[in-house]
Amino acid sequence: MGLKKGKYMYIEIDDRRYLKVRILKGRAKDDASRYIPLGVIVSNPPKSSSVMKLSELPPEVVNKIKIILH
Repeated sequence: MGLKKGKYMYIEIDDRRYLKVRILKGRAKDDASRYIPLGVIVSNPPKSSSVMKLSELPPEVVNKIKIILH
């Protein structure tokens, strides 16, 4: 799956596991509705993608991701 002009980002869950997330650009960076987890987990994200750590996200998004993972 390719990245389309900053619409997608990868979140580092743990060592060698990344979750693909859809980014809504019209929202504030600290708004939980900006990030939509897609459920796609990869071990090597594309080199052109941006990667964030799980701890950098708002708590509501972290809870959504934990629900998807379990």
